[in-house]
Amino acid sequence: MIAVDAAELLDLSDPDVVADPYPAFAALRAEAPVAWHSGLGIWVATSHAACSQVLRERALGRIFRPREPDHEWETFNWLHADSILDSEPPKHTRLRRLVQSAFSRGHVSRLGPRIEELTAGLLDDCAAHLAAYGSFDVIADLTKEISLAPADAEAYDRRGLAYAHKTLYDQAIADHTRAIEINAKDILLHPGFVSRYAGAYGHRGDAYELKGVIDAAIADYRAALKLDPGLTSAKDALKRLGAAP
Repeated sequence: MIAVDAAELLDLSDPDVVADPYPAFAALRAEAPVAWHSGLGIWVATSHAACSQVLRERALGRIFRPREPDHEWETFNWLHADSILDSEPPKHTRLRRLVQSAFSRGHVSRLGPRIEELTAGLLDDCAAHLAAYGSFDVIADLTKEISLAPADAEAYDRRGLAYAHKTLYDQAIADHTRAIEINAKDILLHPGFVSRYAGAYGHRGDAYELKGVIDAAIADYRAALKLDPGLTSAKDALKRLGAAP
């Protein structure tokens, strides 16, 4: 019997699959309801029975395992090693007991004025910095953020926007591409990331358009719309380029 690689039937880097994954789920389910996905580096379950069993099997809980290579994931691993979201009882119970009172509804509501005060202070600091120096080095700040969290798709996407603003289109395209790659891996575990995934395609399309690579721009705008049919910026871009959605 030949083992099935789920990545061959469930390609999460394909916008068509992300927009409508159910045919791919069905094809994979017909071959193997539980299979290894080489792209994600995890086992995936696609049948109701298999998913139900996984969710009820205590041996398959949220036990965090460090990502590799360690030199790229050191900070990420350090942050997640004792995360309540990545733990099971009894560790989860102990951690939850320590913090649950701090997140009661009333306490969170009482934090509102302080959060507003801190936000206003940060904005005032930004305004003072801008008045004194005339600009921010956003790229340097985002590069530092990426060094601390190399799997942060949004940081890559934001740095790509900053590069495009400085007309550094090749760097922008590279960053948006990296954001798309990370989002492709995240989307299975976090379906709500689909708008972020679509946005990265749209932003890369913008960079291609500004660089003059129109065919690539159109392809990315269409990919963005397949993921998020309501993305107005992608619709407007295709209309601007005289291309069909």
